[in-house]
This record gives sequence, structure tokens and C-alpha cells, in this order.
Amino acid sequence: MPAQIKGRLCTAYGDCAACPLAMVDIHNPYAAACLAELKLQFGDRRVHMGAQSFEFRWGESYRVLVGVWMPAFPDDVVEQAARLMIPALPELE
Repeated sequence: MPAQIKGRLCTAYGDCAACPLAMVDIHNPYAAACLAELKLQFGDRRVHMGAQSFEFRWGESYRVLVGVWMPAFPDDVVEQAARLMIPALPELE
């Protein structure tokens, strides 16, 4: 993204799922756990923003996350991810 600082979150954090540069290792339980956490954050944002505002801001990323990335993980990776304790992701803004 323009103005992105190396070593910091992308300036479009949260749009990751729909980013054309997104690369996720679908065999990595940590990646699966992070995306599961992002899905929870999307759910929280939808409640606080309302459905229409959420759809305008996060709709595309949410659909790609749940329709493309989450189903791509093999079941054993999802099971391993569910047992991981990961640090909280930054809040979506």
C-alpha cells in the first residue's frame, strides 16, 4: 500500500483478505488462528457499525475471508489452530 512503513501493519489493515497481494500459508495453524480472530473482529464490527456501514467498509474483505481463505485450510490445520493461544490482533478501525 502507498505510504506503508516496513515492519509495521499495512495502512489497509483489515482489508488483507481481499488484497490482491495477500498470501496465506494454508498449512500453518498460526495463520488459521489469526484469520479466525480476524473473522471474530469482523463480527464485532458488524454489531457496532450496523450491517449497512459494515458492508460498505468491510463487506468485500469479510466475504473473501469466509468464502475463500477460511475454507482453504485443511481440517487438521483448523483443529490445531483452535488449540493455539495467540496474541490479540490489532483492532479494526
